[in-house]
Amino acid sequence: MHDLQPALHRPIGRALRRAPELAEAYDSLGRCLQNLRETSAPCVVVVQNGVLLGIVEEREVVQSLLQGDSIHAPIGTLVRDPEVVLRSHESGASALRLLNERGAAYAIVVDEDDRPLGVLTWSDVLTVPDEPLRPRIVGGMATPFGVYLTDGMTRGGVGPWALVATGALLFGLFLLANLVAYGLEVVSQSWAMSDAVRANLLGAASLLVFLGGIRALPLAGTHAAEHMVVHAIERNEPLTPEVVARMPRIHPRCGTNFAAGAMLFMGIFSSPWHSDPQLRMLIAALATLIFWRPLGSMLQFFVTTKPPTPAQIESGIRSGQDLLAKYQTAPRTYGSVWSRLWNSGLPQIMVGSTGMSLVAEGLARLTGFDALVRVYF
Repeated sequence: MHDLQPALHRPIGRALRRAPELAEAYDSLGRCLQNLRETSAPCVVVVQNGVLLGIVEEREVVQSLLQGDSIHAPIGTLVRDPEVVLRSHESGASALRLLNERGAAYAIVVDEDDRPLGVLTWSDVLTVPDEPLRPRIVGGMATPFGVYLTDGMTRGGVGPWALVATGALLFGLFLLANLVAYGLEVVSQSWAMSDAVRANLLGAASLLVFLGGIRALPLAGTHAAEHMVVHAIERNEPLTPEVVARMPRIHPRCGTNFAAGAMLFMGIFSSPWHSDPQLRMLIAALATLIFWRPLGSMLQFFVTTKPPTPAQIESGIRSGQDLLAKYQTAPRTYGSVWSRLWNSGLPQIMVGSTGMSLVAEGLARLTGFDALVRVYF
């Protein structure tokens, strides 16, 4: 028993190993049941404005459905008080005493503002976690100044201006590709070819310059480091150079996959290979559904990522550690759609690319050199 004394006197906030499976009262029974099945969580923790409202266990959801409730009914109709609610500063001994007195299998741990922090079981009390509580899903962006990471509400790594710089850099590559295509257009005027063939040639050249530029930039290595750190966090692996370096640099949720799907769809649909637009749309949709992810993985491997340098891996690890440190004390809430969109980094990327496009538009009007604003691919 002597060996257990440190664990019994330790604040239970340090023993948490499970992030709560959060839901709002308006979430459907079907959605919550799906999440319970995928995560093996003992219950859904229902919140309102991020504050604990109650819990719903799997058996209660199933019983409700068997009694005839719709799978689309709100989970809020089943909410009840949890048997045990604990503050994160309470001791392990106190937690075990309450769990025993109330015959509960687990407790909901909250902060001082009643925001759920995790689910605590009996064995958690006596276990010292090697790693801090981690988000299940992490997104990120590669920037010229390092890695940006987020779980949708908490941010880690570089700041918003680094994301703006990424948008500006990508649009700068687009301008470079345009200039190369323009030069090829001037040279090809003396070549014997149809306008359609010339347009396809210029489009292909512009696209190759753009993709080749991405691969050549250090940004591709930073992108790989971002993926590898995300893999390590989501697989509950330690964030050390040795472990992160062996993680895959291809990630199934990478934006490259969605860009590949969009290019595949538009390429098939807009190509005049058949006169019937409905048939082109059908074939484009089917081909996209089948090939968008394999094509995206191939683009990730050959274009948008490359083996990162040790310095890039270290930069990614620092961003991951920053995210995890902030995640420990961050409120466990879904947040608004707008806050999650902002934290995704996409608005900042758009600000950077829009700023560069306005500069290009101004230069084109000032100089009359409209090749800056043409789209060749």
